[in-house]
Amino acid sequence: MNFLIPKGLGINRMACLCAVLLCAAQLSGQIYTTGSVTPSAPGNSTWSVTGDIIVGTTSPGTLQLLNGARVTASGTLVVAYYPADIASVTVNNSILSTKALSVGRGGTGSLTLLNGSSVTTENLRVGSVGPRTSTITVQDSVLNVTDTINLSSASDAMGYMQVSGTGSVRTNTLYVGAGSTNRSTGSITLLGASSSLTVTSNAYIGCTEGTGILLVSGSNMQAGTLMVSAYARGDGVVTVASGGRITLSNAFIIGNMRTGSVHIENGSVTVSDVTLGCSYPESKPTWQGNLTISAGGSLTASRAVVVGQVGGGLLHIDGGTVETVDLRVGSSGTATGTGSLTLSNGGKLNAHNADIGLAGQGFLRVGDARMTVGRTLSVGSAGEIVFDVDLNTATGRTEAFISADSVLLDVGGTFVVDVENFSDALDTRILLLEVTQDVSAEAKGILWQILGVTDPEQHGVYTYWDGNKLYLNIGNIPEPAVSAGLLGLLALAAVARRKR
Repeated sequence: MNFLIPKGLGINRMACLCAVLLCAAQLSGQIYTTGSVTPSAPGNSTWSVTGDIIVGTTSPGTLQLLNGARVTASGTLVVAYYPADIASVTVNNSILSTKALSVGRGGTGSLTLLNGSSVTTENLRVGSVGPRTSTITVQDSVLNVTDTINLSSASDAMGYMQVSGTGSVRTNTLYVGAGSTNRSTGSITLLGASSSLTVTSNAYIGCTEGTGILLVSGSNMQAGTLMVSAYARGDGVVTVASGGRITLSNAFIIGNMRTGSVHIENGSVTVSDVTLGCSYPESKPTWQGNLTISAGGSLTASRAVVVGQVGGGLLHIDGGTVETVDLRVGSSGTATGTGSLTLSNGGKLNAHNADIGLAGQGFLRVGDARMTVGRTLSVGSAGEIVFDVDLNTATGRTEAFISADSVLLDVGGTFVVDVENFSDALDTRILLLEVTQDVSAEAKGILWQILGVTDPEQHGVYTYWDGNKLYLNIGNIPEPAVSAGLLGLLALAAVARRKR
């Protein structure tokens, strides 16, 4: 290479030549190592190894790939081999390709991808032996794992991954928190609208006895099935926030074997089927699937949402929105599932069909919210509906708490109106349930329990049907069209009490 440097410009020609050579070297890439690295790295920009590369063999070590460097290994790149080791690998605007990656094999290891780097491997394990903490950072780079990512795969180990900027991670199968004790933790954090995680098969958050944590903050995640608290008593937590999006082609299972908790705070989840609470019947009552959807959050299930299939399930729509075809609360074909669904703070639920307590126990509580059933709302003998009526907010409300095309209400079920902030000065009626089709005489004959008011009859607090609309009366004299029916219902209630 020839460099022409004009004479007579007062420039030290030798210094200029050194600077140019240094610049050329930087553009061609560098590989730097410190401490214990086996085998020894060459001094050029490429390094091809037949076998393994170990960073932190018997003492601390580092490996850096800079400015277009390229490293390939037919075996495993191990970062921090022994328990006392602290080792790191940095890939900055460079390429790394290995058969497998083990970060934190025995000690504390880290792998950092920066500035358009690319790392490809078949299997990635982070945190293989505890108690140690190992990390993966993917910033404006691509991590492609063709088979499996396993974060925190051993007793007491902790494995963390963070993806940010335009960072992208792709794998076939993902395990987060798969340690053999409850002291092991794995987590993935996705930050920013341009970062992403793609799992072509299944993702398991909380496996074996470990704890798995997934945060999708403004980012995008795609997978086949996402299981939270996957198996063998693992706990899992998933949070979708700041406009984050999770898209699943198959199922979203929460609380499969222990406790799974999902919070959709300001983001969305789109899926085919959702199941809360698949734990075995002999598991502890506190082991269940919990899903909370706050304001700005949404869940869209193209087939079904099941709350309490075998174990316990709890769905709280706390200002968020749920769209599905079939809703089953405590209904799975077995009598062991217990499901609870609560709507509050302006939450909305739209379903074609809704079954409450047709097999297992099912509890539905609707407060300052809106539930719409396009076809049939069914409440079985093991079902319970509670209208949570806060008179500070419900007075003057014109839309029903629940609207349905038709209803099937089992007289063996439990039907309650829980009144808050009652005052004798109030004189109003509140629409609780609105039905398009005719309601059977048996359903209209159900006596609704009134809670929150001492001696509700004396204060004029009761429910009554006006055509196919169920109202809560507060202190006023009923309309003439319904007064006769109302007096009959009150008489029946009085007779029933005398018999008891």
